[in-house]
Amino acid sequence: MWAKNQNQTVICFHSLTALIQYADLQRVFRFLHVLTARIDLIDAVAHFHMDPGAHDAQTRNTLVQLFDAVINIGEDGEQTIKQ
Repeated sequence: MWAKNQNQTVICFHSLTALIQYADLQRVFRFLHVLTARIDLIDAVAHFHMDPGAHDAQTRNTLVQLFDAVINIGEDGEQTIKQ
C-alpha cells in the first residue's frame, strides 16, 4: 500500500510556462499556493519547471515566492541555486 511504504513521494510539474499561457498570473499564483501547501502536508518533494525567458520579471518574481529554492540553468549548463 502507498501509505505503508518508505518511498519519498516526488511530484514534477512540467510546465508552469504552459499553465501561465492559459490562465492569468493571479489565478496561477493561487493555484500554486494551494498546491504547494498540500504537497508540504503530505511531506512530498516537488519540482516545477518554467522557461524564464518566456515570462517578464514581474511574473518570475511573483512565482518564486512560492518555492523554497530556484535553480537557474545557464546556456552553458552552469547551475545557480537561490534559496
